[in-house]
Amino acid sequence: MFDLKEEALGCYFRVMLGLDLDANFSSIRGLSYEIEMETYYEGGNNAGPRFFPASLVPQRLVLEGGIMSPMQMTLWMRAAELGTFPRVMGMIMLCNEKGTVLQTWTMLDAYPVKYEGPVLDAMDSKVAIASIEIMHNGLLPGVIPFLP
Repeated sequence: MFDLKEEALGCYFRVMLGLDLDANFSSIRGLSYEIEMETYYEGGNNAGPRFFPASLVPQRLVLEGGIMSPMQMTLWMRAAELGTFPRVMGMIMLCNEKGTVLQTWTMLDAYPVKYEGPVLDAMDSKVAIASIEIMHNGLLPGVIPFLP
């Protein structure tokens, strides 16, 4: 058995969306959910409103420090702009420096919503992508078989 803390040093995230998008990222934020609350003001109750859970909302995933094909990124964003990018299943894999997968998450109905390129500076050699934001309808631990 391995110690995940020791294995996680020098790691990266491999992200696959559908059949076409495959990229590596140095960090991912937004692996979270928020419960939206419904506010109800009860007549005759002056102590304050009552709150009830309404729905569970997944947050945007922010993928940062990525490396992927510029052509792949252009086609991906153009398809999203035209409304032809289908919602797809995706996977996030935490990999060590040898490429061994340590942990996985499966995204349901993923869709790109924002792309931010790097600052262009001829004197600097930064990664090809500053960040990508993805909306999804669920993030589950482990590998879920892809269904057609």
